Amino acid sequence: MRTQVRIRWVIPVSSPGGCLSMFLTFAALVAAAQVIRPTASEMMAKLSSPEPLQRASAFVGLEKIGALSGNGAPETLLNLLDRENRLIEATLRESASQSGVSVKYGEEYSEYYAMLLRACWERCDRKNARTPTVLVNSSYSPSSDFAQQLARDHGEAILPALFQKARSDIVGFRAEGITMLGILKLANPTLAAAESASIRSAVITATRDASMPVRQGAVETLGKIGTTADIGLLTDIAKRDDAQNDYRGKTRYPVREQAEKAIESIRQRRQ
Repeated sequence: MRTQVRIRWVIPVSSPGGCLSMFLTFAALVAAAQVIRPTASEMMAKLSSPEPLQRASAFVGLEKIGALSGNGAPETLLNLLDRENRLIEATLRESASQSGVSVKYGEEYSEYYAMLLRACWERCDRKNARTPTVLVNSSYSPSSDFAQQLARDHGEAILPALFQKARSDIVGFRAEGITMLGILKLANPTLAAAESASIRSAVITATRDASMPVRQGAVETLGKIGTTADIGLLTDIAKRDDAQNDYRGKTRYPVREQAEKAIESIRQRRQ
């Protein structure tokens, strides 16, 4: 962490002893700056700060000196990621999904969060039962390599969290949860029949969601994991879904269009 020191000279250079006095003043200021530079233990303490940007600054400082790779680091990283996940959720809920942490706390926080998620993915203890749940509740794109590997590596362990996410009162969480359920099913072909049926049921329920992005995601997912038994439902959606938008002066029905693509996807898999 760089410490800026502003020096104001109060003794003229031409005065008796001026040079020596200025040297002593400068040396004292440098020494003071070194004294107030945060230590590793002070930065560790700031990881518990109620201020998100203080936590971010402390984490970055600790990473620079390699202080988050010892015996207690996995638990520290996991607890910190869990806390930031809860902050992201609370921020979205408070703003009715209109603004996230990058708006409230700036890009600095987003960069910190990405570093933290990567660090936990690499260093958190996968044998700890909490780890998969905290990771799956993180902020990431379902289309990312992270999401794909998480689904492959932890399959059944993250199912309860994904079902809960798919029922969230936050629209973005519901859409991500449904999409991830489809990814998990495809990544785990030996999944138990009961769990596969529960995933299919959750996806079908989501095709009737009040939110257009959730319905669209559910329809897309059904096209990937569904069977010919789902074509009737998808055909009805392709005819009746009322979500629309304007694209270059033309009215479009995105969920209907997605349903048509899903039907075609299922039919191609049957060939």
